[in-house]
Amino acid sequence: DNLKVLTSGSGRDDDRPRLSSDGTKLAYRSAELPWGSEFFGYRMNSDGSNQIRITDDVIKGKQSWSPDDSRIAFTKEDENGNYGIFTMDADGLNETRLTSTGNSNQQPDW
Repeated sequence: DNLKVLTSGSGRDDDRPRLSSDGTKLAYRSAELPWGSEFFGYRMNSDGSNQIRITDDVIKGKQSWSPDDSRIAFTKEDENGNYGIFTMDADGLNETRLTSTGNSNQQPDW
């Protein structure tokens, strides 16, 4: 078996992993348990090392890597309750909003 646990899972709910196209990094969401609904974006190396939080705000749904693995797209809710699609550098910097209307702006994919 080639299965390997990458996150400890202790006190956290980690989900929706997305592997970068070069196979070296994973973007995923994580929330504190018991069953917290506030998921933040994280990134780690594909071997499980270097786990870091890359969003300051709660995100919704999956994250998606850009084709060159330099940026990550994600969805978050604004102060008016509307969802928008955003991108940021893979290190969590330089956040940019791409959409700004309605609740259908979710689940980005490049």
